[in-house]
Amino acid sequence: MKKLSLFVLGCCLALTARATHLLGGEILAKNTSGLTYEITGILYLDLQNGGPAVNAQTDLIICLGDGLRLVAKRVSSEKLEGSPNVNRSVYRVVHTYAAAGKYTLTASLDNLTNGILNLDRLSPTKELPLVIKTILDTTSPNAVAQAPNPKFMSGLRQVFSLALPKTDPDGDSLSYRITRLLTQQQECQPTTLTNYVFPNEVTREGTFKIDRPAALLVWNAPTEIGLYAYAYVTEEWRNGVKVAETWRTYSLTITDQNSPTIVIPPFEPALADFNGVITALPPQEFLSAEISMKIFPVPSAESVTVEVSLRQPSAMHIEMVDLQGRILQQADFKDAASRCSLEFRTGDLAKGVYLIRVQSEDAVLMRKFVR
Repeated sequence: MKKLSLFVLGCCLALTARATHLLGGEILAKNTSGLTYEITGILYLDLQNGGPAVNAQTDLIICLGDGLRLVAKRVSSEKLEGSPNVNRSVYRVVHTYAAAGKYTLTASLDNLTNGILNLDRLSPTKELPLVIKTILDTTSPNAVAQAPNPKFMSGLRQVFSLALPKTDPDGDSLSYRITRLLTQQQECQPTTLTNYVFPNEVTREGTFKIDRPAALLVWNAPTEIGLYAYAYVTEEWRNGVKVAETWRTYSLTITDQNSPTIVIPPFEPALADFNGVITALPPQEFLSAEISMKIFPVPSAESVTVEVSLRQPSAMHIEMVDLQGRILQQADFKDAASRCSLEFRTGDLAKGVYLIRVQSEDAVLMRKFVR
């Protein structure tokens, strides 16, 4: 079973109001021998609104993380089981790396992101590329955890849920967290979409999070018809060590299905419970290994200083957020670094509890402070 490569996956594709054919995607990798890998891209495509474009999507260019870019050819194209209007296309290429190590695989797809409510509503987005991403570690072969088939439709004021496995075929424990989407400003260099908000933050109603005991990704519940995009990360643990991490992103269309509605629970910021561990180590064990943060002085008067340290150099996005999920101040550090420090002004804030949220390429950390 230990023939697949350890990898970290991230993806960011979405259907838009202009009838783009992209619904979701991911990148997989399988060790075949030595440092040779079978690299697979999977795209979910809209047959109903983008049939001709689906037929034309025969290639997928993948950046391999070692300075090379290869064209992955489509090897299969079929309707997704249970979703007759969704095509599942598989693209594949074989590549041999020169040395063992970590490699960031990405594929950039030109796409219009306007029309996605949790991108456009608060900060309209013009045309920009969307990215699927995989970090491949060629030093530790591993049978990568598989994902359930995604769902692309759900009902207004109905609970949307996606069942997630608790273990993989190797017996590794799995944990999950939600995350933001990715784009890029330079080729083969993904970055976080800073204007992205989580689906429940569009109308500021209900919850969008991982239900740990049930192993479910749950949106409880949509209150506005339209198109949304979301992503979640799968973490794989073996003997207390994280051996893989997988990002998956999908679009979701909310329609009025004339079904009995539910009472919407009180609003919760999505990342208030972002690290939904199911069967692995406590969240802080992983986070402290990847990313750490100091906030001082606490309580703060006129300002608060945030110092961030990372195990691996990375670009960073840092936000000050209130308990209702509103972003009050934010800063981007686009150059990869292991440490950064910045100061947020707090003198004009009401006294109370606030959050500092840091997102690197590989981790997210949130801490409270008192004004």
